[in-house]
Amino acid sequence: MLVIVSGYASVGKTTVAKAIARAMGAAFLNGPATIERLMDEVLTAKELHGHDFQTVMKKRLETDKAVAALRTIVLDHEEVGLDTVLELSTYYSDAHIVERTELKVAHVEVTLPVEMERAQLAAHNPTLYAAMNWAEYVATRFPVYADGELFEQNVVIEYDNAVALDAEKIADVVKKIRME
Repeated sequence: MLVIVSGYASVGKTTVAKAIARAMGAAFLNGPATIERLMDEVLTAKELHGHDFQTVMKKRLETDKAVAALRTIVLDHEEVGLDTVLELSTYYSDAHIVERTELKVAHVEVTLPVEMERAQLAAHNPTLYAAMNWAEYVATRFPVYADGELFEQNVVIEYDNAVALDAEKIADVVKKIRME
């Protein structure tokens, strides 16, 4: 089984995903800390900067290679009977990780009330926070799983991270994951 944990920056994805992985006895993969950093290095090394059509298409091809590598890791875990909890930022589409597979997948979106999210982002990633127009960012963003229409399918488990993380909350989420 693959559990995809997603959410916006600084909502607690890593903390929640690690807790879920521990409770499930599953492997944990931190997409932002591994794949995204690797992709930044690849794009820099290949000098893929800018937003013109050619550059965007080249970036997309490189990103597809990274997603394919991530998919291979998840499938290797599956092959030996190990569940995987994969944290993803909103940059990646969950659909690309599981395409062409028969994996059982559960989706968990970590949320925070907007003002708590704002405070967390300002505290944990001040550079990103300073570079954005917060009001515009919040007003124009889509739900994390909007591209896959998973909310409409009612398959996303929401994890409200506004209250302290505890074993009982995680156990409840794991129970919901296993029932899917």
